[in-house]
Amino acid sequence: MIDEISAAAGLLVLPPDVDYTAVDRYRDFRAVLTGDQAPTAEQKARILHQLLSLCDFRRDAADTTNVNETYLRLGKQRVANDLLDALTIEPQPDGGIVVEREPQGVDHE
Repeated sequence: MIDEISAAAGLLVLPPDVDYTAVDRYRDFRAVLTGDQAPTAEQKARILHQLLSLCDFRRDAADTTNVNETYLRLGKQRVANDLLDALTIEPQPDGGIVVEREPQGVDHE
């Protein structure tokens, strides 16, 4: 699943989908999160993108004069970081040190 999502989404970058409706979003979330149907790689990638967007992942947390808003943004971004860690850091079978996994299909140069 990690390889499918990484390859389909470039982990964070998805082209804007102008035809993506609220109904499409609903169906994607249902397919991925409830197990009612087998989700496609595209649905998985869109849901990852939606979750990161809901967490204001690319927004500057300190870009406000309201300290409460800053803390709210930092909390949301922490959730996004935890999601990405769960997708990219594979624990060792013995419970020891974790090994970071390079996303496939993404050029880091």
